[in-house]
Amino acid sequence: MRPEKELCVAMGNPELSLLDQCKQLAADIIQQESERLHSLSQDIWSKPELAYQEHQAHDTMTHFFSSYPAWEVQPHYKLDTAFKASWVPVPGAEGPPILHVAFLCEYDALPGLGHACGHNLIAEVGAAAALGLKGALENIQLLRPVQITVFGTPAEEEGGGKIDLLEAGAFDDIDVVFMAHPSQEDAAYLPDVAEHE
Repeated sequence: MRPEKELCVAMGNPELSLLDQCKQLAADIIQQESERLHSLSQDIWSKPELAYQEHQAHDTMTHFFSSYPAWEVQPHYKLDTAFKASWVPVPGAEGPPILHVAFLCEYDALPGLGHACGHNLIAEVGAAAALGLKGALENIQLLRPVQITVFGTPAEEEGGGKIDLLEAGAFDDIDVVFMAHPSQEDAAYLPDVAEHE
């Protein structure tokens, strides 16, 4: 039995593999949400805020996820401008989550330069990926739950908000964390994927 079959049962187009079905479902959801996601990014970009002062960005992100009934949102999570949004697994899947996936959303700006590093885009892509994965998982029959969490991670440019969250235990029950960062070139793979102490 292939590993993916241990987690879920394919539904939908039998001509596509389960992985391809999930990719297509995720892409379709992201496309459906593209206007809202673009607005989210533009709202953050238009009001740049420095490290630990991202109050408008925090509120924009928490309102975004709160507008979807399936997401449980915890504003001011462990830091004043951090948040946590969690998706409760769909009914029918039994037992504890087999996998806990997280996506990171940055939204702080650079002093004097605004969002020159594109953290508004990091927030948009993190939100899009979470919505896409959730949409894909809702459309397949899960045998074991998968939990999705989105973290708003302030103060990337100065202060180390992710370090603060790590030290506060925010990531203790997470199996894998994803984040995207804009670049001048396409890079599907970077040799320095993770850092270890």
